[in-house]
Amino acid sequence: MGQTGKKSEKGPVCWRKRVKSEYMRLRQLKRFRRADEVKSMFSSNRQKILERTEILNQEWKQRRIQPVHILTSVSSLRGTREFLLGTSLLPRVSVWLCTPTTTIFGLTSLSSSQWSSHTVAYCTSWLMKELFCAAVTVTIARLSPWPDETLRARCGL
Repeated sequence: MGQTGKKSEKGPVCWRKRVKSEYMRLRQLKRFRRADEVKSMFSSNRQKILERTEILNQEWKQRRIQPVHILTSVSSLRGTREFLLGTSLLPRVSVWLCTPTTTIFGLTSLSSSQWSSHTVAYCTSWLMKELFCAAVTVTIARLSPWPDETLRARCGL
């Protein structure tokens, strides 16, 4: 029995070493496989991202909003008028004003029967006066540090 006990003691020690080395080899193999999977997934994801980015870039080039160039001549724009402004203190200056092409908000509630020629003439003259006075005020403010008080009084400013 003593000898069998010795054999049984040697057997498990030998098996323990073998099992431990095999277990470590399998763990290392699992680590390497996992690292290879991570690398391959990273490269495949990167490839997909590059392909999708290229597709989006091509679509962007096709659908890109192109800039609209504004005409260089102000007089060719719709709804502009030229005013010659000048006073006794200032030389005549040409100013371009953009007149509105839509209706005035306060007057849109009037029906067509309420639009008499007098009303239209009054609204037009009022609008032109406002535009003219605004242009004069801007021009005077830009050109002279001493604005003409009589012109400001005439415009009601």
